[in-house]
Amino acid sequence: MQTAVYLSVVTMAAVTAAAGLSVGVRVVRGPDWKWSTQDDGEGHVGTVIEIGRPGSKTSPDKTVVVQWDSGNKTNYRVGYQGSYDLRLFDNAPAGVKHVDVVCDACNQQGIAGVKWSCVKCKDYDLCTPCYMAGKHDNNHPFLRFITANSKGVKVGKRQGSSTIEAKGIFPGAKVERGPAWEWGNQDEAGNPRAGGYLFVRFRHHGDGSPKNSTVKRRHSTATLPHPPRGDKKQNLRRYPSTQSLGRAQLKHECSSK
Repeated sequence: MQTAVYLSVVTMAAVTAAAGLSVGVRVVRGPDWKWSTQDDGEGHVGTVIEIGRPGSKTSPDKTVVVQWDSGNKTNYRVGYQGSYDLRLFDNAPAGVKHVDVVCDACNQQGIAGVKWSCVKCKDYDLCTPCYMAGKHDNNHPFLRFITANSKGVKVGKRQGSSTIEAKGIFPGAKVERGPAWEWGNQDEAGNPRAGGYLFVRFRHHGDGSPKNSTVKRRHSTATLPHPPRGDKKQNLRRYPSTQSLGRAQLKHECSSK
């Protein structure tokens, strides 16, 4: 069964070059999005696979290349022309971790990804899954810390936020071969329409980064080495269907930039 994912966009940062941007960061469409359904629709999740650089004709400075879980890949603005096409979904896959901080809801030692600190309660911190799942008082404002060295940004309360669904590759998702598949016939021909679809499960290093992926086809399983950080290859992509692969609590605010 798929794992539900909860998000509150009112508290999510727009992706910028100054916001701990790195290859591997997971994103959704942001405040200045104007690209119709390139992401396959609102709520779909993608991964930053390349960061723009000065002088590049294909990926100029203050842009990134995103590989969407649904299969599309293209460039987006992260400050280019003063616009921000993306919001930060999760930076734990890029290796971000708050080593000496414990989540006060799930007791995770060393919060991976964004840390959320309650403004009203002394020394009360949440990991992103607990924060997005509504742990603690939803009327309390929080500070968002994107990295261990970043300055906290005050975000609005979660109470009363609207919800949409997030779609992407999460634990329990149904997937098929991606454009960079190089694992032979481990998926038994890789034909989901012939019954060869896969279910994905992730294991992690101690620093919160993915270690490898275990995929299951009916009664058989295979373990695939996860690409190292910075690898642009996409071994899997989301199996095309109308089934949502997660549920997200999403809101918007201009101060997220």
